[in-house]
Amino acid sequence: MKFEKPKFEELKPGEKRGALFSDAHMYESEDPLHRNLEGKKTTGERIIANAIKEGEKRFVLTLEEAERIGNVDFLFFGGDMVTGYGERGPIGPDSPEHISKFKQALDEHFPKLPKRYMAGGHEVGYVLPLSTDPEGGPSEKSIQMFEENFNQLFYTFSEGRYKFVVLSSDLELLKGGTDELMKRKKLQGEFYKDEITYTQPEQKVVLMLHDPDALAPMFSFLGKNLDKIEKTFSGHQHAQWVNKIYPNLCSMASSRVLELPLKPLFNKFFPGKADAVWDYFRQNKDNAQIWNSVKLSIIPAPGGMLGIGGGFLIADLKENGIEVKKIKTPKLES
Repeated sequence: MKFEKPKFEELKPGEKRGALFSDAHMYESEDPLHRNLEGKKTTGERIIANAIKEGEKRFVLTLEEAERIGNVDFLFFGGDMVTGYGERGPIGPDSPEHISKFKQALDEHFPKLPKRYMAGGHEVGYVLPLSTDPEGGPSEKSIQMFEENFNQLFYTFSEGRYKFVVLSSDLELLKGGTDELMKRKKLQGEFYKDEITYTQPEQKVVLMLHDPDALAPMFSFLGKNLDKIEKTFSGHQHAQWVNKIYPNLCSMASSRVLELPLKPLFNKFFPGKADAVWDYFRQNKDNAQIWNSVKLSIIPAPGGMLGIGGGFLIADLKENGIEVKKIKTPKLES
């Protein structure tokens, strides 16, 4: 199903247009979590199975829409573009094939445009409240795989007057690990502080990191430099509406009255995970205020969250600011 071509203002000389994608979660992996999803029995696992099946088709539809818009100067991919080896990152036997298929899909639609990538949990490994893999989490092996196939884990690039500072949220949120991983985390911290501190007067910073929760431990520094930050983009939440209801979820998690009926219901979808999820929302109840301070926008997944809010973003980098427009994913043809 095709829609009328979206209308955009003509950009002035020196202004740039970017297409921003995230969280396609393409290709079923043979990792412990996603293996043989057809045989999984819980509601949560069936939801994951259906999302992966549709992910590839929806992502191709978003690429086609971006192609129809035209006049795009660069592409940015905000993480979790492939499933990877589940919570361990792209280190499985099928990971090289999946990465190759993903990049081939990009080249079929945009063979000449610059493409830049940000690592999500599925690119480097992750640990979240719903995690089930005891061997999950970032590793040197997964980071090496990302850097060999995409680009550096943290880096900057400039478009017009805007300096993009691209970081690994999983590295920032890391609470412990090998000496190598903790050294990487320290280096990333020094990196973004230097890049933001020494931004040229004519430049504005655009922060890019997959999981917006990573902004909380960074805010002791970011809060003192808000005048330099023009915009922040994250993925992970799959839709802007999820970001908007986040404060409500935190309030619900803090309500003992609601906890009694809701926890058993949640455990039906994800057995044994309710306590960890409730603790997560209680601990992160102040995050929404931080996100507002750094002018956060969520790059949606092609399928949104629960099938709602899917698409991608067009960011027009203008002389007087960044204009962001969400483009909906066309409906899948039955």
